[in-house]
Amino acid sequence: MIKRIFKKIGSLPILPKIALTFLMVLTPLFYLGLRMNEAGADIVRQEIAGSLSSRVELYMDILDADFDRTMRLLREYVNDEDLLKLSTTSEVMTVIDRNRAVLRLKQQMDLLSGSSSFIKNAMVFIPLMNRSVASNANSIIDFDDEVFQALSASKNALDSPFLIWNNRVFITMPYGYLDNSPLFLIAVELSSEAITANLRQFALED
Repeated sequence: MIKRIFKKIGSLPILPKIALTFLMVLTPLFYLGLRMNEAGADIVRQEIAGSLSSRVELYMDILDADFDRTMRLLREYVNDEDLLKLSTTSEVMTVIDRNRAVLRLKQQMDLLSGSSSFIKNAMVFIPLMNRSVASNANSIIDFDDEVFQALSASKNALDSPFLIWNNRVFITMPYGYLDNSPLFLIAVELSSEAITANLRQFALED
């Protein structure tokens, strides 16, 4: 059969004969090149996927370390002298002492909020005063009982330190339960937008 094919090619005029010869030579080379490109593309895709996976894993490690630091800070603020006084003896404090304590507590919330680019707001709820102090407010604010009750909900911190409410993510630290309600509650709201934006930028870096 092959001899018959070559015999037919030999009987063709010179130009078609040259064209067919080129086709016979180039077709296997083209097929080989195509297979090599496909293999190369698979390798490139695997390398890109591996690089992105490594970057995402590294980013998650960074997030874990950041959240661990935030939780340590929350535990430290539980022992804050001003917060303990305001949540237990604010009624007998002088106006000047109470205002100074609130001001120092506001500064602490500002520091807590500024400790991470992933923190949207840092706040403390003080039921005895019926007031809250937050980093994103210029002064002491009214007590929001709905938010307080939602963030005071018990959770297993060993499973997850996060509490999700109304599509918002918080890390909370209630303290000193009295009549099934904490004496105060410290909470930070995390910025989902900042976390997502940083992940996107981190993954696309060269």
